[in-house]
Amino acid sequence: WALIVQTALIPLISVQVISSNYFQATGQPLKSAFLSLTRQLIFLLPAFLITPTLIPSLFPGMTPLMGYCFSFPIADGLSVLLSALLLVIEVRKQHRRIAEAEIGSAEEQATKILEDGIKAAETKKKEALIEAKEEILQAKNDFDREVKDRRNELSHQERRVTAKEESLD
Repeated sequence: WALIVQTALIPLISVQVISSNYFQATGQPLKSAFLSLTRQLIFLLPAFLITPTLIPSLFPGMTPLMGYCFSFPIADGLSVLLSALLLVIEVRKQHRRIAEAEIGSAEEQATKILEDGIKAAETKKKEALIEAKEEILQAKNDFDREVKDRRNELSHQERRVTAKEESLD
């Protein structure tokens, strides 16, 4: 009976071991050491002191020696709960970091797109300005050519009139 009670939560200890290894691997040795100490020291010693008096008072018919048997599953359960809690907090922090990194990346891309758009708009503006200047220059050249043609025609007609006047005189 005592062995069954003492080993009842051993399958769940894997959560505590994995959490401790995770924190060690991610460069958080204090959390890892703390989690390693919870099962065999931080929770087990107080459980050894409390359970011999608490278990017989909660369950009449149990002896203080039977209370000692419950120290191990209580320490195991508390260490698994604490490990799971710290692991959930760490996972949430990681998700937040990833989300912030993605937001930062998106902001950088948005800034780059805006800068590219501004450059493209400035280029289009310059092209439109050059095109407008070319159209104005073409219109001026056409106007000058037309004026020159009219002057030539007017000059030609003046010479004809002058020649007719001279021939009439």
